[in-house]
Amino acid sequence: MSRSTQGGQSLAEISLGSWVILGAPDLAAAHTRRLAELGLRVGSRVHVLFNAVGGGKVVVVEHGRVALDHATCRRIPVTTQPPP
Repeated sequence: MSRSTQGGQSLAEISLGSWVILGAPDLAAAHTRRLAELGLRVGSRVHVLFNAVGGGKVVVVEHGRVALDHATCRRIPVTTQPPP
């Protein structure tokens, strides 16, 4: 478990259909910037739409969908939220 998700859940652990708030990812600065460009910022509310092949996730953020690999999902801490 990465240091940023100790004591909490990562995006990789979240069930299909869940809503979450993203925490600060434990990733290199360039990777974190790229996620932010895609709308995946600290405090963003996302919906887990699909479980992808290999353990990744497809999430809805703002008005788009983003596919993430399992390794990246493991390094993004989340807080679960009720559906809107």
